[in-house]
Amino acid sequence: DLQSLTYGAKFKQSLSRWFGGFTHILDPTTAVKVITSWKDFLEDNKDEITLIQILYSQDNNAQITFKELRELSERIAAPPRSWTIDLIWNAYQALDTDNVQRADRHTATDLITLIRYTLEHDPELVPYATTVEDRYTNWLAQQHQDGVDFTQITTPTTAGDRFEIDTRAGDTSASSGIYLGDSSLDASSFVDGILVHGAGAADLILSPDGRFGLVANKRAPYVIVVDLHDDSTDDYVDANVHDIEAILVVPQISNRMIGVRELAFGPDGTELYALLGPLVNPGSSDESSRRGPEGLLRFDWTQFADEPRARAVREDMITGYMPAARGAEEPEGYADDVSVGPIGLTLSEDGSRAYFANFNDNSFWILDLEAGARGAVRAVVDGLDERPSEVALSPDGTLAYVSNSFGRLHGAAASTTLQVIDVDEDSPTFGTVLTTLTNVSSRAEAGCTGSVIP
Repeated sequence: DLQSLTYGAKFKQSLSRWFGGFTHILDPTTAVKVITSWKDFLEDNKDEITLIQILYSQDNNAQITFKELRELSERIAAPPRSWTIDLIWNAYQALDTDNVQRADRHTATDLITLIRYTLEHDPELVPYATTVEDRYTNWLAQQHQDGVDFTQITTPTTAGDRFEIDTRAGDTSASSGIYLGDSSLDASSFVDGILVHGAGAADLILSPDGRFGLVANKRAPYVIVVDLHDDSTDDYVDANVHDIEAILVVPQISNRMIGVRELAFGPDGTELYALLGPLVNPGSSDESSRRGPEGLLRFDWTQFADEPRARAVREDMITGYMPAARGAEEPEGYADDVSVGPIGLTLSEDGSRAYFANFNDNSFWILDLEAGARGAVRAVVDGLDERPSEVALSPDGTLAYVSNSFGRLHGAAASTTLQVIDVDEDSPTFGTVLTTLTNVSSRAEAGCTGSVIP
């Protein structure tokens, strides 16, 4: 069996090579042992493990959750097996090169393709992400045949990379959108007694499986979850499709305005992070509109399930709250009409760190997400330029780029800036601004004439 292989020196050496950045092909004898044990495991657990049971049944209407994927991944990784997806994949590649597509990196969703290939439901072993991309390409082709075209926008960057966005061209049908209502009673919905509307929508992301859209609202104490996938069958009608599936309620704080500004999923898709940064008015005479909590809220997304009716999900999914100071209510430098607070949420590739800026006091924050339910502040970088708004990381995760929408003021003129911050915690310059880039160097370049306002 594989137990003897797991603790052998040769096997450990092979493991170090697999995780060292390139694929190691097993010798045929070892590959046969791996696959035989893998097949036995599936057969022995087809009635006990939900994910295996679903794939055995070939039920196209059955839903596979990330919780089920994670549980199976952890189960095969535990001793005495100590298997990885790479190990099983490489074993198949050693014996069936023509039908196994090589992949430099695997995710938990590749367990689906591994099981389907093992059960001979699929003739080829292809990474799950490639399968999804192929389906999307085929869908675009079918849409084109039906007379629906899409416009591709390609924008080069200074690094030579590019991003591509597919947008629907010429679509003026209101039915293509999902209206969440405004703040008036007659144009809003009630979910478990809570007034729900889209006025103040600040961010939109998709769930890892693409079945739900999540909307942050800077003026409301909840995240709206919209059902984007029709689960209707001959015996069941999905009443929530293209409508509100649920709201994730943020716990109330007396006499304070609560809002969610940005959302992000962790790298494995099991954790959802919500950046609390309500849109408040510092000059208002209403106390509740002058203050609001700031922080990072963590939800366990594996607990979310598609239900027959819309409902409010309260504290059960919340697993952590990490405070983040708003900074000065009256912002540093240029006086803003509103107080924004935390903005520009970005997670590290391994999900251990959260990065965001503070619009008000021109600062940059680094949070340790592995330090318990309350997290820990790793660094706060003060003294950034005006109105930091977006944060991005370098491909190797050692640098953070902060764009400042107002940047530096030159009297009546403002020059947008981009500041580069060292976020490598092993670096002697960790937590410092390494350089600042700007689009203009003078008022003349900005096209400004006349007197300078002091």
